[in-house]
Amino acid sequence: MGDTLCANAIADDSADVLIVDDHVDLLDLIRVVLEREGYRVESTLTAEEALVAIERARPGLVLSDIYMPGMDGLTLAVRLRKLPDPVPVMLMSADRFSLPDDIPFIPKPFDLNELVAIVTAALERECRRA
Repeated sequence: MGDTLCANAIADDSADVLIVDDHVDLLDLIRVVLEREGYRVESTLTAEEALVAIERARPGLVLSDIYMPGMDGLTLAVRLRKLPDPVPVMLMSADRFSLPDDIPFIPKPFDLNELVAIVTAALERECRRA
């Protein structure tokens, strides 16, 4: 799946998906599942680390937890959407959370196959925009 992304959507050296979550076990699980589907995945434990990673190379999609130490996922999403080349963000949380309508939300726990389908659809949308 990951190899079908259009060439203009993301740089050759960047990740298809950047996962941001302070729960290492979940972060590793999502990484393994997406990598098995052929996606290039980078991960960080904090939103601050994510911003540094995005400065190096823009991912096709950021998948971020909402509640984390330091900067939360919603603040990260808002910052990424204000960039000159906005980065698409999907937020995830075990808590039902009131978000702006234009920020996609994935409730935890989630079915891993469903997560792959959601990520694939988001990356395809990003590819069409490029």
